[in-house]
Amino acid sequence: MDVDPNIYGELPIPQMETIYPIRDTFEMKLTHRIIKEKKPVLAICRGCQVLNVAAGGNLWQDINTQVNDSLKHSQQAPPYHASHSVKFAQGSMLSKIYEKDNIGVNSFHHQGIKSPGSELTPIVWAEDGTIEAVEGTGKFTLGVQWHPEIMPDNEHVKLFKAFITALI
Repeated sequence: MDVDPNIYGELPIPQMETIYPIRDTFEMKLTHRIIKEKKPVLAICRGCQVLNVAAGGNLWQDINTQVNDSLKHSQQAPPYHASHSVKFAQGSMLSKIYEKDNIGVNSFHHQGIKSPGSELTPIVWAEDGTIEAVEGTGKFTLGVQWHPEIMPDNEHVKLFKAFITALI
């Protein structure tokens, strides 16, 4: 499901897919509160996009048509398959969690972060330059475009362990 571009001040392009205004309204209100109260948050895929828009950022409505030389970000492979790799910013939260510079990720999105919201910093990029993760200024504010919960290796469990530690 797409985030309604009207929320971030853009008109929908023809490649926009289904939107659910009631869901957008609920998720935006919830995310604004999380940001305001600096609660720990791990936002996954659409959640990363919602986090970014709630923080004042905007999105590519369709990466395939709006980003030059883009990768296929909506894989047609089993969900546990790493369809492309991402590179971490040195010293970022994810580089510390994963203890490396890059990892393979799955990919199920056609929208993505165009401009990060205030207090969000891009920290992970795909080979085509698409932002794949952002971190914020809260105790644990993190949004990732992939689905680590589906990946079969123990490497992605590190992310959830770090989030749980932040909640305690």
